[in-house]
Amino acid sequence: MNQKYKTNHQRKVARNKVIQEYQKRSLKNYNLRLHKVNDAAVIEKLESVPNKAEYLRNLILADINKN
Repeated sequence: MNQKYKTNHQRKVARNKVIQEYQKRSLKNYNLRLHKVNDAAVIEKLESVPNKAEYLRNLILADINKN
């Protein structure tokens, strides 16, 4: 960013725009809904791991490599 911004707010807005463009171009989000009673074991396991995305990614990759 070589541009000179008049205010700190303008700098933050420009930075957020760049971040949003990168995320839209490079990332994919998935939403997972679980039933509190029927999926209690799944919820408890996910709550116990510090990095849920890494945990799920590793499970999926293990499943892919198994087949």
